[in-house]
Order: sequence, then C-alpha cells, then structure tokens
Amino acid sequence: MRALVIDRPGEARVIDMESPPADPLEATMHIRRIGLCGTDLSTYLGKNPLVTYPRIPGHEVAATIERVPANDLGLVEGMNVTMSPYTSCGRCTACRQGRVNACRSNQTLGVQRDGALMDRISMPLAKLYAAAPLSIEELCLVEPLTVGCHAVARGRFRGRYCGYLWMRRRGPRCGLGSRISRRVRDRNRYRRKETRHRAEGRRSLWDPLRP
Repeated sequence: MRALVIDRPGEARVIDMESPPADPLEATMHIRRIGLCGTDLSTYLGKNPLVTYPRIPGHEVAATIERVPANDLGLVEGMNVTMSPYTSCGRCTACRQGRVNACRSNQTLGVQRDGALMDRISMPLAKLYAAAPLSIEELCLVEPLTVGCHAVARGRFRGRYCGYLWMRRRGPRCGLGSRISRRVRDRNRYRRKETRHRAEGRRSLWDPLRP
C-alpha cells in the first residue's frame, strides 16, 4: 500500500509498504480523506519535539470500514467513520482519574507513532466514531473542531473573542470549534433564560444567535 513518509525535516516522499498484519480485534479501514494540521506542518519543518523520524503524518481522518469483528457498537463494513488519534494506558494517575486525554503514555497518530496518511489503517473499535449524517469531507473536521470545543469547556471562556484568541494560537479549524462551542453554550443558556422568563410572564430580548 502507499503511504507518505517524512524521512527528515524538509524531506517527504510517497512510498510502497507492506500492509500491517490485521489484528482480529481491530477494524481495518480504507482512508478516504486526511486533514493536514499545524502539527503535521511542524513535523515536516522539524519543529515538533515529540516527533522522531521517519514518520508518517495524519491524525484528522475520514475512513470507510473494510473489515470489522463482531461488536455491539453498531460498527459494520462499509460504514464511514472518524477516529480518536490518541491512546491511553489505563494505568497512570490521569487515566485512573478518568482523564484519559492526559495519559502520560499517550501515543498520537502522526506524532509518537505513524499516522493515517496511508491507504489503510487498523484501529481499536473503541477509537472509532460513526457519523452517518456527515460527509467524508466533514468527518475530517471532527477532530480539530472537538479540540476547540474541549478548550472552551475546560477554560470556561466567555466573551465574543474567545474563538479569535484560539485561532491565533492553534489555527482556524480549532478556533472555529471554540466559536461553535461558545455559541451552542450561549444558546443553551438563552433557552434556559427564556424558559425562566416565560414562567415569570416576561420575555428576554437577548438572543446570542442574532448577528
């Protein structure tokens, strides 16, 4: 199968490689789209201290399941999915506290381990997310958008400029995620206020969804 590998900073090439042996407990997927992140650019430029070379980049993924073991997650062959590019050991302090995103032994696709910029990849079923309403192109945006949403939830950002600040630091797609998350949060707050005001016989004039 084909893959794009970064041999060293500033040098990348397309190679033919053997398909990795299929794990009977994992799903094998055909990669349909890959989003290129600022992390991938940093890897190419040699500015990512977590990367060793050679490295295959790619962690914003849209793929189609080709083979999947029997499961109760609703995952079937032919289904379009995206995936979480992170791992967690389940043993460190963060994992035991339920903060698997902060695992000390995390191995991110395209960073500490080879990524998805190849024809096929195998992943544990728990890392896959089916999204039937989304197109292949939209599936590629799930991971960067969730980064922005997570940042807003953790940072409890307030104010109209939180998305702008995030874009300046992390890029437009993560920034868009932060802006969407804030709008949804504000809309839910608005709905709660409306419910309370209607119960009190009055109406709020504030609507966060208005331009």
